[in-house]
Amino acid sequence: MKKVLPSLLLTLAWTLSINAQQLPLLDTYVNQLTAGEKSSGTLCIAHNGKTIYAKSVGWADRENNRPIDLETKFLIASVAKPFTASAMLLLARDGTIELSDPISRYLPELEAYQDVTITQLLNHTSGISGLYGEGTILEQPSAEQVKTNRDLVAFLAEQERFKDFEPGAKYAYSNTNYVLLASIMEAVTGQSFQEWMNKHLFLPLGLDDTGIISLQRSRLGLENSAVGYVYSDSLQAILPADEAPETSELLASNAGLLGQGSMYSTVKDLVRWTQHTQGDFFTKAEKALIFYPEPSGERLTYSYGWDIEVDEEFGRIAQHSGRWGGWNSNLEHQMEHHITIVYLSNLEGADYEYPDFQKIRQIVAGTYYDLNDTNLPRYTGKYETVEGKTDELIARDGRLYKKYRSLELELVPRSKTRFELKGFAPTVTYVFEFGDDDTVVGSRMTQAETGVDVKYRKLPEE
Repeated sequence: MKKVLPSLLLTLAWTLSINAQQLPLLDTYVNQLTAGEKSSGTLCIAHNGKTIYAKSVGWADRENNRPIDLETKFLIASVAKPFTASAMLLLARDGTIELSDPISRYLPELEAYQDVTITQLLNHTSGISGLYGEGTILEQPSAEQVKTNRDLVAFLAEQERFKDFEPGAKYAYSNTNYVLLASIMEAVTGQSFQEWMNKHLFLPLGLDDTGIISLQRSRLGLENSAVGYVYSDSLQAILPADEAPETSELLASNAGLLGQGSMYSTVKDLVRWTQHTQGDFFTKAEKALIFYPEPSGERLTYSYGWDIEVDEEFGRIAQHSGRWGGWNSNLEHQMEHHITIVYLSNLEGADYEYPDFQKIRQIVAGTYYDLNDTNLPRYTGKYETVEGKTDELIARDGRLYKKYRSLELELVPRSKTRFELKGFAPTVTYVFEFGDDDTVVGSRMTQAETGVDVKYRKLPEE
């Protein structure tokens, strides 16, 4: 029998611009994310550290019918990286390490990597290859061979060179970098990663529901914690990730690696943590280093554990996302508006859809353009370039799609005139031109990074 998803809704006074019209839009969007058991989780939005909206939907433990609430602990996957990076900055502050030092100074067995610095690990510019794929330490994951940080250091020491490019040449995200950071911490402090983080970070900051965990099973073994679920294609069922054939071996073999993502938390603790990072936890110089890096030329610049984005509408945003074994997480802070958005999920269903945080931002700000039966038809129809190349937009289930061969690609509204093709990086933008009678007369499709720039005129309806 199909379960009925439980729901807990908590709304407090919104001191900026949220109003009765926006609340249903937020509810509707969260319900869309979780409809048909696509996902389950908690969305929490705070202003200056105070919760202004929170909603939890779904099951923390499906087998025992235990619903998710605002106190539920989730594995946060790579959202752990800002914590690991902050720990390294604290060690640099007290002189225990130098960020510009080669990693071989602290891990002498990695002599072949003496041209890699701690800063390059922090910013994913080391060139060191990742944990997964051909030739890596987890090339053939096995529950019988659980890998640890020491195993990774030993594996790298055996490789003559295990780099994809020369250190500092470019950016490439690699979990290996953050495992090595945790190994450096243990080497210089004489404490385990878990002990140091508890003593110097979690406890002093009052993060009582945050901690390090070596995970081999989908159940965290903590009070009020969420089980990580995935949809198994082979078994056609939603299962704990450690019982699904597609994920069980990798989940177990990765369990002993720390620093890159083996951390749990709650939405409340993550809001509290973000407030500390914007308060007096970091010095003025450290804040400048982390949150105001030199632009990389890309939409996002990775800086000391955070993706830094300068958005046209919302200004500077510090964010990170994570995904592992059915758990999905996203943490972001709009620095000019002092708004924090946290989304934690424990289910990747058959039709899992990652949240559209630009849409959430716009709903909260009151700038979201809601497609409906009245305005949607104005965009649909056929378009044509001066060369005769055609483009067709169609409506389905209240959404706008571009027909491309056998595919239908969703166009997500950012305003009345500006839409984005969902799932494309770099971003593909459609800007619609309106006539005097408020009908669409043309469009312009651009992808700035690749030089794509195509203008269309809207053809009359046949």
